[in-house]
Amino acid sequence: MTVALSVLRRVQWTLALAILLGALLLFPAVTAQAATIMSFDIAGSTTGCFGAGCTTFLTTATSSPFTFVGTSFSVTTDSSGAVASIDLGNISRTSGNDGNFTGSIPFALKVTFTLPTGVASGPDTFTAVFVGQATGGGGPVLVNFDNTVHPFTFSNSAGEGSFGFSVFDIAELNKNETLDVLGAVSSAIMRTPNGDTDPIPTVPEPASLLLVGAGAAWLAARRRTRATS
Repeated sequence: MTVALSVLRRVQWTLALAILLGALLLFPAVTAQAATIMSFDIAGSTTGCFGAGCTTFLTTATSSPFTFVGTSFSVTTDSSGAVASIDLGNISRTSGNDGNFTGSIPFALKVTFTLPTGVASGPDTFTAVFVGQATGGGGPVLVNFDNTVHPFTFSNSAGEGSFGFSVFDIAELNKNETLDVLGAVSSAIMRTPNGDTDPIPTVPEPASLLLVGAGAAWLAARRRTRATS
């Protein structure tokens, strides 16, 4: 009788332990994890100015025979953290003899970011030189930007990160022509703060559900046995 009772108690403890383990598997602790995001919104606007060392940036800037018109932009980086082409405004050149141009003139494009919020002040000016390419000034003009990728960092309540921004050349700007100024985003990345992302719940496995169910059934049966004894 004593041996049988001891065996029964061992079985009871084993089943109780099984119930506990099943509950742990069914309801695991969920920990918050930091996330790395490559795709997010970048927005802003552009202004420009002509002349060496110019500091007065305007939405519409003119130096005969050229006119720059700035614009606002809003893009979303792709899963690799890039945007291949962004419209940053346009540059036009007048027609006829008024459009003739020889020599060169400096130009500066300023990009002001509104998204993501908290972009740190940095090298937000992209310089270029307008260069006449034909004797007499009637031929195409090269708008030769410094194509260096400028790094930007940001920090806000959603996280912190960085991205690169660059501007492309305009190879040929002819008389009576208006061409877009295009730029690009590269290496964009944002990291959320630790503990600030939504936890990912774990779906219980069928075996865990079966184990807990069996334990619950055993407890119910044991209570009925006690009630009838």
